[in-house]
Amino acid sequence: MHPLPLTKATPVSTHQIASYRVVILTDCQGIGVVQYAHAALVYSQDSQRPIFAVASEVNRMAKVIGGGSHFLCTYDDRHSNYGSDDDWADLKIFTDEALHLISERFVGTRNDVLKTPEERLLYRHMTKYQEALKTLDPKTDAGTYALTQLKLGETYYKLSTSEYGNSEYIVQSVAAYQAALRFLSPDTRPDAYIDGLDKIATNYLNLSMHSDKQEDRLKARDAFQAAITGLTTPAMTQYLQSNKNYIVGRLHDELGNVYKMLGEMPTAIDEWRLAQQVYQTYGRDKMVEYTAKKIAKAQTGT
Repeated sequence: MHPLPLTKATPVSTHQIASYRVVILTDCQGIGVVQYAHAALVYSQDSQRPIFAVASEVNRMAKVIGGGSHFLCTYDDRHSNYGSDDDWADLKIFTDEALHLISERFVGTRNDVLKTPEERLLYRHMTKYQEALKTLDPKTDAGTYALTQLKLGETYYKLSTSEYGNSEYIVQSVAAYQAALRFLSPDTRPDAYIDGLDKIATNYLNLSMHSDKQEDRLKARDAFQAAITGLTTPAMTQYLQSNKNYIVGRLHDELGNVYKMLGEMPTAIDEWRLAQQVYQTYGRDKMVEYTAKKIAKAQTGT
């Protein structure tokens, strides 16, 4: 097994999965720069050393580059990382997921709708945000309500793009983002406002590709146009310029793609040219080149 170098840990529970014994540890101390919050060690009947492990690794760079506070990782003949989230610091959540992974590994695939740790985590987040919104009143705490709706919208969006995602998650994501934007101001929370407009448009684009319906393409067109309008006010333009944010270029780029799907190629080319102008302003040379190729192909019909 790939080594899990622990110098100290506190056992908290033991579980039996088929013929395998699983020991859950917390307050773990590791050797070197990698540190652990919790671990689950798997032993076979005839082994004194673990043959498999799941661990909650501390994300030392979370405060620098973002991400969750801990990674969920497994160890057998190699090290596998299932992504970071603050939830992996919680012993109960970690234990439930570790036992789930171990059961899948040594007993067989379970018949869960959500097959991966990432999808199960997203589902927990969805439930958490839904419960939180039941207790929040936008009249008295509009900021927290709006940010929780943004988090719920992002969770639905990620679920919609997972292997088991469907168009219903896209619809729910749009509804959550729209609810958030009712209580967000571009003056006070420009970052959240930008994210909401962007994700609504992107959701409608994904929905149009999922359903292949003309009406959904038209919704995507309208959503991208609304996003561009919302982000080209004088105040938002100044904010985007000061933060070197070229999102308006990407929105024009995607809107061009929508017009292409609608069969309106001249308008698509116009949008791609507008995207090029924004990309050039921010020195995004590869994006300039990419849109130039799309325009050339559209003009020659290749």
